[in-house]
Amino acid sequence: MAEALVLGSIGSPLSWSSAAMGRDTREREARERKTRQAPQPAGREAAPAAPARLPGNAWLSAEEVAHLLLAGEFEDARVPVPAQFSPQVLTSAIRSVERWRDEGRIFAIQDLYPRYQFDSRGRPHPAIETALGALGAADVLRLGSWFSTPNRYLAGRRPQELLAIAPVDVLRALEHAVTGN
Repeated sequence: MAEALVLGSIGSPLSWSSAAMGRDTREREARERKTRQAPQPAGREAAPAAPARLPGNAWLSAEEVAHLLLAGEFEDARVPVPAQFSPQVLTSAIRSVERWRDEGRIFAIQDLYPRYQFDSRGRPHPAIETALGALGAADVLRLGSWFSTPNRYLAGRRPQELLAIAPVDVLRALEHAVTGN
């Protein structure tokens, strides 16, 4: 029941098995893209190619989050990465995503990351770490459910909708959830 609530409330009526199938499809498509890509001439500069469906996904794999992060980093720095270093840069970004999860800065449900926990540059919203500490990192379904359920302290809006525009309000609503007031 809680699984359906978490998945259904972020815009997808998927079941857990079809969510896993979606992940398998994304992984297969990523492998196919890698084999289709022609090698770049020596000295040519490029950022790692991002998956085509990245911006609209409600659920992201670690690789997709890494692409989002890299796109933001490249945009900020305005420094292109030489093509021969592109695979290492992507691997490093994926490790960053996994480290954030292990450190309790973000969470995943069945190896998929809800998109709302990242800003436009692919970095974790600080409120996610606070929520993990307050609601408990061990129960990611409870955490995902809290972010995806309309909240009376947010005028009926979902916390996930307000992370980017009103994080202080989300943290106040979180405090009410923790204290029970």
